[in-house]
Amino acid sequence: MIPDEILKRIDDETDLVSLVSEFISLERKGKNYFGLCPFHEDSNPSFSVSPEKNIAMCMTCHSGGRPINFYRRIKNISFNEAAIDLANRIGIEVGEYERKNTNVNDKFYALANDAVSFYQLNLNSSLSGKNVLSYLNMRNISDDSIKKFKLGYAPNDKDTLFNYLKEKNHDISDMITLGLVKQSDDGSYYDFFRNRLIFPITNTYDNVVGFSARSLDKNEKNKYVNSPETPIFKKSDTLYNLSNAKLEANRKQEIIIHEGFFDVIKSDQNGIKNAIATMGTALTATHIKLIGNLTKNVVLAFDGDNAGIESMIKLIPSLNSSLSVEVLKVPDRLDPDEYLTKYGLDKYLELFKNKVDSYQFMYEYYESKTNFDNANDIKQFQTSVASMLKGANMSVVSLYKERLAKRLNISSSDIKLPKEKTFVEKETKSREDKLESKFELSDIALFIEMTKSKELFTYINDQLTISHYSNLVAFSLRTKLISYYEYNEYFILGEFRELLDIEQNKYLEDRVFKHLDWQNNSRTKEVNYKKIDREIEVLKATELLRRKKYLAELIVERLNNNQKTDKEIIEYKDTIKKLNKIMEDKKYGI
Repeated sequence: MIPDEILKRIDDETDLVSLVSEFISLERKGKNYFGLCPFHEDSNPSFSVSPEKNIAMCMTCHSGGRPINFYRRIKNISFNEAAIDLANRIGIEVGEYERKNTNVNDKFYALANDAVSFYQLNLNSSLSGKNVLSYLNMRNISDDSIKKFKLGYAPNDKDTLFNYLKEKNHDISDMITLGLVKQSDDGSYYDFFRNRLIFPITNTYDNVVGFSARSLDKNEKNKYVNSPETPIFKKSDTLYNLSNAKLEANRKQEIIIHEGFFDVIKSDQNGIKNAIATMGTALTATHIKLIGNLTKNVVLAFDGDNAGIESMIKLIPSLNSSLSVEVLKVPDRLDPDEYLTKYGLDKYLELFKNKVDSYQFMYEYYESKTNFDNANDIKQFQTSVASMLKGANMSVVSLYKERLAKRLNISSSDIKLPKEKTFVEKETKSREDKLESKFELSDIALFIEMTKSKELFTYINDQLTISHYSNLVAFSLRTKLISYYEYNEYFILGEFRELLDIEQNKYLEDRVFKHLDWQNNSRTKEVNYKKIDREIEVLKATELLRRKKYLAELIVERLNNNQKTDKEIIEYKDTIKKLNKIMEDKKYGI
């Protein structure tokens, strides 16, 4: 890693106003500068640049940061890449630190990049490649798109790539690890991708991590073959074109998910820059987190044939749990790429005006598959609708309950949809667990206070230990905040959330954002140290709470074994008294 003092120099010596002005127009108002936010759809200038504080941040979406963080976000590159780029601009040498701290995967990234160069060279310079270019032109893929998406061609030769990479001094073991080269039974090596159009796959920092290869032979059984899982390529956390699309998706607060690479490329070519594609697998929790960190609004735009529709039906439930999902219905059984080619951009954009929400899409699908003269079909229809409504809010449930009743020509009171178990039904909470939830309020309140400033964070954190927490998720948020403030002077919500996993982000949304202090915008109000000290005292009592639980279990165990418990009972009662005293001021009870 680049040392903190060097990072601080880069931030301090970068002219932030000039840097931001490269990407948006700024107007000076008093000490600060303002412009339209580049990270979300902004109509009123909400992006503020403060030369005094050396920070650029949107007052609406909270994206931005100090120079390195701003540049990282706007360019869709890694923190280190942003730091190095800015350092080079102002003449700060960081190369020596980079050489000392080489990433263990750098050799794989270098190997993947050389493979990209090889495939691009073959596409543009070989005789067979020219035939592939003709195929791409026939599909109306422009030269600019071919270059932007780094499309290439793997020749039909046995070991051309292998020999090319050997000349570049790459280890054979690394070629095999990335799935670019295989070894025959006789010990010779051969290229894995042959006579195929190559789509490089990038990670969120735009590093090439793998490849998908499309066959150009109509008789080929496998239309697409992909790189295997490798140290740098994990299908579970990779989405095609996310590195290019994420800035526009965040700015528009909407992302379009396709199932085909050509759909993405054709969309981008027509000015639709917020499109991504799945990797031919179901969306994982990591995929959904990556999308959710950018926007909560998703448009599914799969192929208009039966296979595409059924794929969306399978995908929607996993997205509905945390995102707002709509469906683009592409007519004539065409895919988006084909529709754009056949009817043009204006007609394609018209489809977006008629997109439907995911519940309507699923309901109409189930309805279309039902023979209402068949009792078994009717039963399955009702079961499918009930499953569709699992986890939906009451207004959606009520709407489709009425719609289902009307379709079956019965009273809505006769429709009994399975009820979601209540929280109490799902988990019987003990008296101590209820008390823990009250301690949790103090835990969250302190977390909110710590986001106000680094000074306040230090004041609170210095008084707490690893034994002072209400639950493990809340504790993990605090540890993330500790790491965050090691590299940042100011708390920016969007940047902090990028450090969190799905569970931590969900906890923010379900617990922290719903806390009264957050909803009352206490982060913008004057600091109340008396209240903070009281919350710290309460949170410290969690150590006593865990001691109480331990003693209670110990007493039960000893009574069961007919052992004396006098000493433990005295300590148990003393612990309860201490807890009562601490909680009395909060009126929590014990």
